Amino acid sequence: MYNKHNFNSMRALPGASHYHGGMLVEPKATVCTDGHALIKVTAPEGDVADYPDAENALREFESFVISRENALAAGELASKVGRPFMPILKNIILTALNGSKRWAWGLATERKELSCVVEDQKFPNYENIFPKQAPLQTVVFDGKILAPLVKFLADLGTTSSKNHAALRLSLYSPESKGIMKIEVKNADTGQLGAVLVMPMSPKSFE
Repeated sequence: MYNKHNFNSMRALPGASHYHGGMLVEPKATVCTDGHALIKVTAPEGDVADYPDAENALREFESFVISRENALAAGELASKVGRPFMPILKNIILTALNGSKRWAWGLATERKELSCVVEDQKFPNYENIFPKQAPLQTVVFDGKILAPLVKFLADLGTTSSKNHAALRLSLYSPESKGIMKIEVKNADTGQLGAVLVMPMSPKSFE
């Protein structure tokens, strides 16, 4: 069982394509990458048995890959859910119909289905990418504050000759209260941009 966030993660990687393996669908997570960044989103908590018409739901299956287009289409369907009488209806379940895999999406008494072609390709072994050692420092920041700041700096650093902006991230010691500094330079105008972000309480992540 999945929700819109599992598939809309593909929107955060506009450069992702079938050359990078599309989206990997695991029984309890989805994973996508564009070769520069990787996003893994676990499945929402809940029992698929509580989903209406759940008798067709696949509860055990081998991981498989779907295309970027299919992932975006599934995310769009789930994003259109309003406020169903059962919160679980905001989710998407995987079913097997006529020997093929499909995404079945339910909203109240209405049911919509998205046929999904399983790609005949292997997804990169992403588990080897995640660091095994403990992090040097862990700090919690407010994503609602951080996102527009990063976008502003990215826009500031983008030049006419490059469609990307190199941001420099500095994370200071606990003695500095975990302050993070993000910097950028625009090579065309010579402008420098710097943002200081204050951390949140570690309990905010729990």
